[in-house]
Amino acid sequence: MNNSYITFALMFILGFLTAVPLHVNAEEGGVTTVKVESEVESRPSGKTISVKSYCPEGKTLIGGGGVCLGFMNTEDRVLLTVSAPSPDERNSWFVVCTNMNDNPGQVQAMSWAMCVDSEVFEPEKKK
Repeated sequence: MNNSYITFALMFILGFLTAVPLHVNAEEGGVTTVKVESEVESRPSGKTISVKSYCPEGKTLIGGGGVCLGFMNTEDRVLLTVSAPSPDERNSWFVVCTNMNDNPGQVQAMSWAMCVDSEVFEPEKKK
């Protein structure tokens, strides 16, 4: 992959993550973004860390995303292996990160859920 594409992607992700503080709901244009981050934890090689973001009551999940961070010896060695709607809980986004380094190291997972008012998906009531 071209280095300019990687640089652009990293700048976009960092810009998106810094635009809205983590652990806080942010609402713009009727869309609420809920961001959650895991603790920074040590994981052996090949092991995962996961986190979920949940839409508030009365909101419906319309999308989401995630990012994985490595520290010290795991920097650039943590892989985003799942970023998808949660398979077992409605209105939540699920992120899994895997330590791909040969050695144990510190890793962190972040996820965000994008939510809208549930009534957006209800058909208009007839008069």
